Amino acid sequence: MLDHTLKKLAACVLIAGLLFAMPAASIAADDGDSGVQTLQSMISDLEKAIESADKRMIAHPSFLDELRGLVEAYKAKIRTVFFSDDFSDGNYKLSPRWTVDSGFFLVTPGKRLRSQVNEKKAAAKQGGSSNQGEEVFNILLKGMLDAATNDQGSQQGAATQSVKEYETPAVIRTACSIPAAFEADVSFAAEPSQGAMEMVLMGGSPARALYRLVYNASPSADRPIQIIREKGGRSYVIDMAGEYPMLEDGRLHRIQWSRDMNGNMLVMVDGKTLIRTVELFYRDSFTGFALANQGGIWEWDSVRILQPMPGQ
Repeated sequence: MLDHTLKKLAACVLIAGLLFAMPAASIAADDGDSGVQTLQSMISDLEKAIESADKRMIAHPSFLDELRGLVEAYKAKIRTVFFSDDFSDGNYKLSPRWTVDSGFFLVTPGKRLRSQVNEKKAAAKQGGSSNQGEEVFNILLKGMLDAATNDQGSQQGAATQSVKEYETPAVIRTACSIPAAFEADVSFAAEPSQGAMEMVLMGGSPARALYRLVYNASPSADRPIQIIREKGGRSYVIDMAGEYPMLEDGRLHRIQWSRDMNGNMLVMVDGKTLIRTVELFYRDSFTGFALANQGGIWEWDSVRILQPMPGQ
């Protein structure tokens, strides 16, 4: 019996070694992901082996405590996925379904969601520049709820405008249930432009834009990455980045936008935190997510919405 218990503990140590060898990044728990299910089973076996070794007093308590800490750390990294699409099926209309509110979208042979919004021709320009962020908001309103006007303004600051004037923004959305604590993880590639790309969290019934994360192409102090709250037809800048990464090089880049239950909100670009703020105005679950192209060529490689990392 002792020999059997020692074998189980040896297996426990082996599993612990495997877990230690795994990258620190989180693991998305998907019911159809056999790899995650296997990991969950391994962790469960590890917990049982630790308790057995503890009861039989065949391992040092401090060693078992270390193993317990390891188990808790990796249990925290297995996160629930609320929405995921990598467009590998070549179709954005089914499983999951996206709805185009304006503009044109297609899935490329390389399995990316593509949108192109051209610059307005000189002959078509009249008066001052349009507010592209306002157009995106109104498109979402028109497509999902009663019409409303969108007067920009806030004591915190106002959303920036594009330097160039583009045609009507392209907007695509999907219905999905997203808790108040979330992480929106989006990979994309873009060509040089002075447009912008938006990630939009929607809520209510009918759904409406509540939060917008705006990445302004050709970023600068006048065109930073911004988090914007929508309320009563007005847009309020919650916070903005103080660094200006240039991502329009045709390569894949990654934006992670998250908020925990305490309202701590982060924006990370290619693994680097650019915005850290607190925002708790909207506390209920969200009912949808949208992508918007305010000008230029954008290709989205994947969109995932999942539980935020603990202790962000």
